[in-house]
Amino acid sequence: MCEKMRYVAALMTLAFLSAEDIKKREIPLWMLFASGSVALLKFLANGSFSWFELFESCLPGTILYFLAFVTKGEIGSGDGATIVVLGLWTCAGFAFWTLCIGILLAGLGGVFVLLLKKEKRELPLIPFFLISMEVMLGYA
Repeated sequence: MCEKMRYVAALMTLAFLSAEDIKKREIPLWMLFASGSVALLKFLANGSFSWFELFESCLPGTILYFLAFVTKGEIGSGDGATIVVLGLWTCAGFAFWTLCIGILLAGLGGVFVLLLKKEKRELPLIPFFLISMEVMLGYA
């Protein structure tokens, strides 16, 4: 039961952040901080705390955050922070595959937008992470 609650909390966080990302093209830091703090407390209260496991859970988001730095903002730093929080709620493997599938879906969405419109348009990335997590939960 507790395991399912973590995934529901992560899914709800992504749903809220997706709506904000679509509407305002920015991610509310207070929501990331609040959700990340609760996830970290849940992680610490697990009983078998390991620094390696904590580092491993944050690694997929840290990689995306690094890519945001390398691409000079083409990928938002909030997207990386979102995957860090997702990793704290779930685990490194789940966050990694959610990230990979989300980027693949965003790429397909980008191709679709290019085929429909000739103007340059930014796509929010968090909704693709939400769809990716739903796909992962449906097939896991």
